[in-house]
Amino acid sequence: MGTLPRPAKRARLSEGHSNAELPEPPLKGVKLLYDFMNARELVRKNRETGKGGARLYEGLPADLAQYFQRHCCPNVHRWHDRTTSGLHHLCAAKHRWRLCQTDSERYALKQLFILNFAVWRFIGGTVLFASEVGFLPSWGKDQKAWIRQVVTRAYRHGRIRDLFTDAYKGPGAIRAELSAGDEDSLERVLYNRGPKQVRWAEPDLTFHTLVGKFRLIDRLWEESPSLVDAAAPNPQTGRVEMRRVCEVLSGLPYFGGTVEGRREPGFFAKELVQDLLDTPVFGHRSAVADRFSYSPAGPGALEGLRLIYRRRITPCEAVPLMLKLLAYAHKLWKQGPVNELELHDIQFMLCELQKYLHSGASLRDYAGPPCLQNLPLSLDFVQKRLEEALVLHLFTAKGEESGRIARELADWLGLRLHQGEEIRDGDHVVLREAGSGALLELVNGLLQPAQRKATPFRVEARSGALCGQEGFFLRAPNGAHLGPTSASSAWGAPAQSGRFSEGRELSVDVGKVSLGQAVVLCPKWQTNDSCPKCFKLSLRVRFERDILTKTLEDELLDLVEQVVRLKLGTDDLGQLCALDPGKVRARLIGCEPSWTDRPDWQTRSARLTGNWEQDCGSL
Repeated sequence: MGTLPRPAKRARLSEGHSNAELPEPPLKGVKLLYDFMNARELVRKNRETGKGGARLYEGLPADLAQYFQRHCCPNVHRWHDRTTSGLHHLCAAKHRWRLCQTDSERYALKQLFILNFAVWRFIGGTVLFASEVGFLPSWGKDQKAWIRQVVTRAYRHGRIRDLFTDAYKGPGAIRAELSAGDEDSLERVLYNRGPKQVRWAEPDLTFHTLVGKFRLIDRLWEESPSLVDAAAPNPQTGRVEMRRVCEVLSGLPYFGGTVEGRREPGFFAKELVQDLLDTPVFGHRSAVADRFSYSPAGPGALEGLRLIYRRRITPCEAVPLMLKLLAYAHKLWKQGPVNELELHDIQFMLCELQKYLHSGASLRDYAGPPCLQNLPLSLDFVQKRLEEALVLHLFTAKGEESGRIARELADWLGLRLHQGEEIRDGDHVVLREAGSGALLELVNGLLQPAQRKATPFRVEARSGALCGQEGFFLRAPNGAHLGPTSASSAWGAPAQSGRFSEGRELSVDVGKVSLGQAVVLCPKWQTNDSCPKCFKLSLRVRFERDILTKTLEDELLDLVEQVVRLKLGTDDLGQLCALDPGKVRARLIGCEPSWTDRPDWQTRSARLTGNWEQDCGSL
């Protein structure tokens, strides 16, 4: 099978240049960067205050509003990013940390944090992938077999696009391979066998196969003790440095590269370290001494620097040049305290800025959160996840309130369940013609009776609930909004159609809309008295929950009820609890259960004699 080549001896990174040796950035470029950052953060703040739909982009310059409406762009601060927050929510690092009883367990758990975030990011890159794989308690053949099983099941069920992101090249390669591939493609991805196998050529082996990805994780797992040690606090200052951890990671292929004869940390080193900053590996982000002065720059950030400085940029120049940009924060950063802006935020937004300026193929249409994040539910899967949630004290459950427990479990796993029959902002619905009863789907951007399956639309309402008088939008999976395509009866959402335009704002002939209710759907401008003679474009439809989502919700609720009734116990206070908390604890933090984890009578193999004094005396 072969092994990954070991790089040359790592050298201590240098700044490359002093600030005095490098040019000052052109003010026009600096202002462009901060205008972009301020606009993106304003969108987040608008959402945080409850604004939805077109109101999210209030206060933005017109060109930036149009861009953010249409294209994906991460938040300025990494910890606000949806995938990042979802992975941390699932990881529940602080809760796992509290379960540790010894220093050796805490040290081992730090290694597992490194392992799991690397697997989640480098192989799948989505919260759904992490939810399905779970928190791995170790790394070896069993874990590799499990990941292969997860990928195989996703391929059989047509869920590859849900599990693998297109934001990273590595997961994106498997996403593309299996989305349009066949059984030979699956064999190549899983085992690198068959007619499509990669002939041990890099980077194709690592990008397109689990065999290559597993080899890299093998090396990372070997280095995990060195990474934990590198993240230890300085005995004199009590602070930690992410630079030291990045230097260790730079020795791994794909986590670093050779520049001018020495290893430099790369994009994935930066990504993994950013995930670990808010875990016990580093203690906490506030304990990191160099978060304002250090961040490896990925290829996108280097291109962003080139566009701002109008010159070729070497990796060794990236940090001091980014520091020059960060120095303008006290003048140009308008959306928060200056001391919250880290160097990584500059790096992050440089990458996004160059996408905005280039408007090239790397842009991804923004379609909102996925409408369906369907896990392969089974009794065993739900039982394990419920036991873990209870031992982690993520929620306490008294009695058999299965509906609430199912919602809390779904939230932890990154699933969104509908609550009640009222349609709200962010819900996903399908449309059914009220007359013919036909479900509707988009084909080449046009709405027509479904031949395969109905197209789910995401509701974007001005307020919480969908209200006809206020107007709302229905966003298609391609990111465009549903609406009339011309002054005819044709409705659709072509890929290049505008979003939040007046012509695509919709209304219905009732107040609040409930699932299954027949309504007349029409462009909101038709209801204005200013154009009484305009041709009436309308559809008589029913809003219904996506059948797959409904099936998922019903199945989850049913399984939770079974687990609560058959697989869980209650303590003296009537709270639900795992029957074997020691075993669950071992699974959560990757340790073998000790004798103190469970009452002795549950673990002893000796049979009871029936003599009360003798049996009790042995306990």
